[in-house]
Parts: sequence; C-alpha cells; structure tokens
Amino acid sequence: MLGLAPLTIGVFGAGFVALGSVEPLRLQSTCALVSTILFCVTIAVWRAHVNWTRWRLMLTAFSALLIASHLVIFQPLWSVSCIETELLMSQSLGIYGVWRLACPFMWWGVLVLVRREQRERIGGRQRMTKSAIRLLIGLSLIPILPAVFFICFVGLDKEFGFTDELSTATSLAICELLAIGLWVVVWRNAVRWTPMRILGTSLLAVGLLPTALAPYFPKGNDMAEVIVYTSPVWMWGVWIIGTAWLWRDRSGDELRLTDAAQDSDRISPTCPKCAYSLRGLSEARCPECGWTGTLDSVFDASLGIADV
Repeated sequence: MLGLAPLTIGVFGAGFVALGSVEPLRLQSTCALVSTILFCVTIAVWRAHVNWTRWRLMLTAFSALLIASHLVIFQPLWSVSCIETELLMSQSLGIYGVWRLACPFMWWGVLVLVRREQRERIGGRQRMTKSAIRLLIGLSLIPILPAVFFICFVGLDKEFGFTDELSTATSLAICELLAIGLWVVVWRNAVRWTPMRILGTSLLAVGLLPTALAPYFPKGNDMAEVIVYTSPVWMWGVWIIGTAWLWRDRSGDELRLTDAAQDSDRISPTCPKCAYSLRGLSEARCPECGWTGTLDSVFDASLGIADV
C-alpha cells in the first residue's frame, strides 16, 4: 500500500506525457478511469482493517461522490488553453490526494472522532497502529503536493499576474510549508521534544525552505537546470529522512512501553459483536454498534481475543 502513492504519481505522470493536448471527452474519460482504479485499489487494500459502521460507510460514500462530481463537471479552475490538460489532471490528482488524506480520519478516527482508549480492533485481531496511520497521512502528500504546486502556479499567474519565476518560487514555498507543517502536526505527539530535536528539526526546515528560490538560482546548462528545479524534491527527501533519524527513540523505552500497551489492549474488554474496545465504560453496552448484554458475554469475547 505504501507504493500506491508513488504509483499514483506515475500513472498521472504517464497521462501527462501520453495525452498531451487531447479533446476534453477523452481526457475526462482517462481521468475518471485512473481515479476509479486508484479508489478501488485503496478500498480493496484497507477494507479488512476498517470497522465498517454505518457512519464510516456514509462518509466514504459521500467522499466518493465528491470525487465523482469533479469527474462529471470536469472544468478547469481557470481558462488556460495552452495548459488546460495539465491543469485538469492536476485537479484530479489533488482531489484524489485529499481523499487519501481524509481516509484515516474517516476510517480510524485518528486525532479526532474517537477517544484514544477506544481504538478498535477489527474482527478481534486486526487493527491499525498510530504509527501506520501517521505514515498514511504523510504519504498522502505525494499526490497532493504536485497538484498544489501546479494549481498555485496557474492561479498566481492568472489572478495576480506573477512572472513565471515568481509563480514557481511562491508555489514551491507553499508546498514546502504544507509538507513541513503536516508532517510535524501528525508526529508531534509521538516525539519526545528535547532541545536537540527541536534545534535539529528547525535546521532541517530552514534548509528546505530556501530551495523555493530555485527559479532564481544560476543555471549554466540543461543538466544544471534539471538539478536546480528538482532540488525541492531532493530536499523534501532529506527532510523526511532527517526527521526520522532525529525523532527516533534511542533508549528503547518507547518500544517497551508500546509492547506493554499492546499486551494491555489484548486483554481489554471488547464488544462480542464488533470487537470494539469497552475499556472505561460503566455498563455492558457498546457505543459503536449498540450491542447490550451481560458482563459474562463481554468476558468471554475478551478472553477469546486475549488467547489469539
């Protein structure tokens, strides 16, 4: 599943090259086909890890309708005949990326929607860890950032009359701020923020932001131009690798705490019907599916999970 994000870029990128300037109906059909395939693959991969309650089904269906509405209307945000194909494909890529970003919130209630102690175990055995959810949120930036860059580039040129260099630099800065901000927000509660980690993270961010000025860097030949314009991508990779190294736990305490928490979760009371955690509740009633019963039923269901 981690490879689906770069695969998304590859598929849409191949569309840029193969389609070029084509009639709108063919472009619309292509974007609809690619978006449908990616949507179905995403659902197929994660369906076993989601507790498909009524609300989650409704939210997923509603979000799918938002994607479909764009594919039906399929109009560019601005009238730009020379790059209309690229703008439409960027809009499709961005909408899919936003949907990928929303999936962890809809399906697992990370950060919002449910209490921390009520993380459910699907089917009594499978569950999403917080680190896996954070990675999924971060990887959603892979389809979002190229779309944000191109849409901002066109919008700044059309709405404000920016030069190509200024539009490029501003769009790169917006993408870099988005990448840094989302990555820090997602992982902030999982990191022990020592002074050295704060300093190192700040230095990495400061090193990433100047690459937004790539359009103004001197370029001697075609190879140098390629290196200059791809420097934000390389620096984003350095940011991800650098933060992973800086934020890692060196003492091993986190691993031991995680193992203890998992052992505690394995014997926590769960709903016999949907395996939702009943820890902290004062009655034998599941707030997720509405099941009510006896404490004996809860005990038997929880004991079965603990034996897995």
